[in-house]
Amino acid sequence: MVYVRMMTEYTDKGQEPVLFPEVYDRRRLNALYREIPLKDNTSRLLRKYFNAMANLYGVIPLRDALAVIRRFSPRTVTDEEFLAFAEIARHECEGYWILGRHELFADVAEGDVMDHEIISLLMFGAEDAPYFKTMERQMGKPLYIPPDKASLLAYAQRFYVEKTAEYTALADFIEEHMPLRWMRYQREAALADIFDLLRVDVDLNEFVRLLDAMGIEFIDENDIERFTKIWMNYVNNARLFSNRGYTPRELLAMRPNRYEQPQTASIGPQMRAMLASGDMTVEDLRQEFLTVDLPHENVRKAFLDELDAVAAELEALKKKEKVGRNEPCPCGSGKKYKKCCGK
Repeated sequence: MVYVRMMTEYTDKGQEPVLFPEVYDRRRLNALYREIPLKDNTSRLLRKYFNAMANLYGVIPLRDALAVIRRFSPRTVTDEEFLAFAEIARHECEGYWILGRHELFADVAEGDVMDHEIISLLMFGAEDAPYFKTMERQMGKPLYIPPDKASLLAYAQRFYVEKTAEYTALADFIEEHMPLRWMRYQREAALADIFDLLRVDVDLNEFVRLLDAMGIEFIDENDIERFTKIWMNYVNNARLFSNRGYTPRELLAMRPNRYEQPQTASIGPQMRAMLASGDMTVEDLRQEFLTVDLPHENVRKAFLDELDAVAAELEALKKKEKVGRNEPCPCGSGKKYKKCCGK
């Protein structure tokens, strides 16, 4: 598929750029809603559902969104009312876009409206547009359904994150390392932005660069090792866009154990060298191993545990003194540094 950038238009007032689809003013939106017609409380409820699903799933087709809504609010809208609302909602200023694939890919024809997608604003907030990688990683994965309506609609709040033990550990660590001069509102805003970004599946190196740019610094190597373990524990138990709302641990638990005797899989010298050189990221390897068929779930769990340990080890090695060109490479490949990661 050929990717195209988000379209922009210009208004008559000062030639200011406006994201496509055009955002309508409230007066125009109200007039359109009266034409459906749809009760105000129904429109508000649908808007909450759309925001919640954008924040939980990142990307979800309207077809799946309607199924989720009917699971918790079975008599809310007809198919026609739902699609009419979605068409108007495309032009509201909310935490999502509603777009068809034909608006995102240059070589895709316009298809069924039910295949249009509710897309979190985070999906197009950077140059590399995380939408495209997220879409690929979501393929073949089931959709997470919260236990009840309240649990889903909690995600309608901007920056909502489940306050798990893993969340608390990472939030506490980050706050401990914030500049002392920061006020309470600055600390809260920084944490909200950080955990918002983590929904998108940011790898460890990118996350560390983000913290550094914000002025959040580590003290020493032990500090880095402690942070790496806390970060990995959070990511393995976080609801990610790439997993359609599931945590990596939940996806692992869903896979059946098919053999009594577990076989093994491990990170060899070549794979370790690729991780050390940056040719392969820890997150990409984790996602690949979550979807590959294995003879036993113990194999997957053991591999992921080893991956966490290797990632922590490699991160610590980056902070050590520069390795001599003729010394053994710290990645564990057995080669000299100059012929391995030091090329």
